Amino acid sequence: MTDELFSLRVILASGSQRDQDLFRRAASESKVPIEIIEADNAAAFSRSIAAGAELAFLDMALGGEAVAQMTAAARATAKPPFTVLLCAPHPTRVYVAAH
Repeated sequence: MTDELFSLRVILASGSQRDQDLFRRAASESKVPIEIIEADNAAAFSRSIAAGAELAFLDMALGGEAVAQMTAAARATAKPPFTVLLCAPHPTRVYVAAH
């Protein structure tokens, strides 16, 4: 182990209060310090990503054009974050957790 403090800066681009609450709760229960930055549109995301982040979560519900803008902004940073697209579950599929 090392004595260095490891922390994560995460940007969540989503207008969903449910998603924001979920990410805040996960960050508060994590053993690793996590800073959650919330952005509800492409302009807010672009301002936030300029300061850097390790992870970026982009909600497809914001629209394809907004997600494309946010992806371009993330890729343009000196250290692009690992980026994850959030999508709504397909209404006719059943998801089963594997053990």
